[in-house]
Amino acid sequence: MELTLIMVIYNKRLTDTLTFPSIRDWKDVQVILCDNSTRDQGNEVLAREFGYRYISMQGNQGLAKAYNRALDAIGAGEGVVCLLDD
Repeated sequence: MELTLIMVIYNKRLTDTLTFPSIRDWKDVQVILCDNSTRDQGNEVLAREFGYRYISMQGNQGLAKAYNRALDAIGAGEGVVCLLDD
């Protein structure tokens, strides 16, 4: 069973979040970084460096839209999803 973490971030660098230090060394976990930022924080590059999937929301669209967009990207199937709001 696959674990997917969906992390929504807003106007903060990935590496400056409270969540990142806790998850950066996890193995066999898919991480989707959904970026609600209104200005570029360099998160797309950082996400790729850590093997995370990056989704830009092109500004603050709210948590519900960010979560739903990430869930759509995962698609149907078995697994566990953990929603994180940093």
